[in-house]
Amino acid sequence: MAKSKGIYIFLLMVFFAGLAIFSFWQLAHYARVIEETIAHFQQWPGVTAPAPSLDSKVMMTQNKNITGNVFIGQLAHRIEQNLKNGLTTYITDYQDLRIDMAPFVSEEIRQGYFKNLRIAVRHGKIRHPEYNAWLVPFESIDCSFQELVMDLEQLKQERIAPAGLASVSVHEIVLDEQAFNEALHNAPGRLALLSVSFRERGIRVIWSGKPRMEADIGLRVVTQGESSSSDQLLAEVHHLKINGLPVPSGVVRRFANKINPVLPLKAFESSMILGAVHCGQGKLRIGLENSTQ
Repeated sequence: MAKSKGIYIFLLMVFFAGLAIFSFWQLAHYARVIEETIAHFQQWPGVTAPAPSLDSKVMMTQNKNITGNVFIGQLAHRIEQNLKNGLTTYITDYQDLRIDMAPFVSEEIRQGYFKNLRIAVRHGKIRHPEYNAWLVPFESIDCSFQELVMDLEQLKQERIAPAGLASVSVHEIVLDEQAFNEALHNAPGRLALLSVSFRERGIRVIWSGKPRMEADIGLRVVTQGESSSSDQLLAEVHHLKINGLPVPSGVVRRFANKINPVLPLKAFESSMILGAVHCGQGKLRIGLENSTQ
């Protein structure tokens, strides 16, 4: 009797040890999924700024040498058209694309310098740089770029090559839940197993692979840097479940560290002004337009 009881306890210990090992394997697997997913989105146009082509002062002198004899109205129109064509590398199938360079100084625009250039796109799709066939729809992208210096020679070839940028102001970015989930369904690889729900308190992310996982993620804008002029978008993972079982808070914090910061601006020492985040009713909104709501 004692011997059979000992065997029973031993088997029970083996069972729980195996369960613990399997659970840790699941957590490690989910960690890889999270890292890969965030890596995809951090490659997005505008998330990682292109590397500067030349020093901004050198570029302004070079631009002036090639635009000195061009009528200013003609030059402004040509820059606008070339910029629109260059943006089609990243954005397609849009209903409306507007570029506002005004007001500008003639001497500055000849140098490829724009004190404030605003680009607004309505109802379009973004190309992913690695998976060109994967298009993600958006309702609105409206941003302005302060003290921007562009390579006008490259722009003639419809290639956008900034040489300097002081700051980026996000007026409005709007994503629709249904359209975004349809795009995820058609995404390559593991991204196709993800779905999102834009709720009042944040984003519910569901991984429909094995094991099934759910996470509630809140987004918030924080100001960083000594000048207190640069915003950063951070994610807070409130809850994480694997096959319906809650994950310990220490592991949840590890996931949060993996996905932050959500929007790194790497190439320029530029400030980013994001405004505020609003989520709910099937919409995710980021930008200054939400700050007063």
